[in-house]
Amino acid sequence: MLVKVNSGSAKWILFDNAEQVEYLSLPFEITSSNSLEHLSQLHQASEVVHILPGIDVEAIDKSHKLRVGIITFFRNQEKYLIIFSTLAYICNDSGKTVEKVQA
Repeated sequence: MLVKVNSGSAKWILFDNAEQVEYLSLPFEITSSNSLEHLSQLHQASEVVHILPGIDVEAIDKSHKLRVGIITFFRNQEKYLIIFSTLAYICNDSGKTVEKVQA
C-alpha cells in the first residue's frame, strides 16, 4: 500500500510498501507538546514522523488545541507512526485511493 500525506503548499510525502495500515477515523486532539510526545511513545514505533506545517508545537495548550490525524503501518518490519495536521490518502499499490484521512 501507499500512504500519501500533504505536507502543505500542495506538496506530498509518500510512504510506499506500507503493510498493516491502520488509522484513526476521527481526529485526535493534542492539548500540549507533552501530549504529542506521549502519543508518540504510546505507539512504540521505530519511526515517528510529524507532518505539522506551520504549527508551533510549543504553543499548543488547552486553549490552542491541535487536531491531528494518526496513521500507523509497517514497512520492512519496522513500525511507523505518522502524526499529521493536514490530509492523507491510503492508496493501493497502483495509486488508487482506498481511504481519505482528514486531521
